Amino acid sequence: MTKRSGLCFLTILTLTISLFSCKTTKNVYYTKELIDSTNVVTIPQISIPIAIIQPYDLLQITFYGKGLDMTTMMNNFGGLETGQKFPSSNNEALKPGYLVTPDGFIDLPQIGKVKVAGLTLSQLKADLTQRAAKIMVEPNVIVKFTAFKVSMLGEVGSRGQVTSQREKLTILEALGLSGDVTIYGLKDKVKVIRTLDTTTTVGTIDLTSKDIFKSEYFYLKPNDVVYVPSNGLQQQQLKVNTVIPLVSVGLSLISILIALRILR
Repeated sequence: MTKRSGLCFLTILTLTISLFSCKTTKNVYYTKELIDSTNVVTIPQISIPIAIIQPYDLLQITFYGKGLDMTTMMNNFGGLETGQKFPSSNNEALKPGYLVTPDGFIDLPQIGKVKVAGLTLSQLKADLTQRAAKIMVEPNVIVKFTAFKVSMLGEVGSRGQVTSQREKLTILEALGLSGDVTIYGLKDKVKVIRTLDTTTTVGTIDLTSKDIFKSEYFYLKPNDVVYVPSNGLQQQQLKVNTVIPLVSVGLSLISILIALRILR
């Protein structure tokens, strides 16, 4: 092998290993059609789903009415005490409230056990107002979710449960709370797993399309699970990173052998 051919061989090997090891990611934007538009875009109005109370939800229930003693007694919170953490949550301690049992009940002072799972907040408000009228004068009841929680899995910045004090939460807000989609996530194939009663549905939402605003999964429901699948690039990079040291060693050995041959 001549000196010139040896140098050419080394150059080709170096370029090959460089191209093999360097692989860039492609930026995929949210709602790209809107970003590229220079005009005002009108987003169609979509209905906000009505949240259904489910087991393990945490409810804040406040009673108002004539008679201070009875009102005070009715507002003694049950379920969780102040400072207690919500089950299976990494969040800070939540406000006291009524934790819905696995079989769908809460236990209220002076009223007793009430079946709440499967009801909307307005339905529960009407039910409790009717029950409270038997022991209070002109009762008024306020029912809220203490925390709107969803689970974030897959290629997001921070996996786990996220909570919001608001009673509505969009998928974009939930992703913001979890640190956004990573560079390894497929934004056009995000899954939303939703369980209501005994029925579980899995919906797919494309975050890169303006049609996300029309999707029934744009507004999340309490206890939804959002899963961002991987684009596979991370696994490819791991394989490449495993092969590169071996190729580098081989390249070094070949370089040494070629150098020795040239020097002869």
